Amino acid sequence: MTPRELIDMAEVPGGPPLRLFRRGGDPLGTMACDRLGGRPAPTARAPRTSSGSPPSVAPA
Repeated sequence: MTPRELIDMAEVPGGPPLRLFRRGGDPLGTMACDRLGGRPAPTARAPRTSSGSPPSVAPA
């Protein structure tokens, strides 16, 4: 079995760190890090229901 190599980590608000691993000579993880590295962090999104749609808000 080929061991995993930790490529990078990112902090996730309210959750555990996100870890990106590579196994063997697969360059896909490294390419993703290079491509996303210069982008700003995404903004917060509205919570979703289990069906994937935004929750409905009752009128006031």
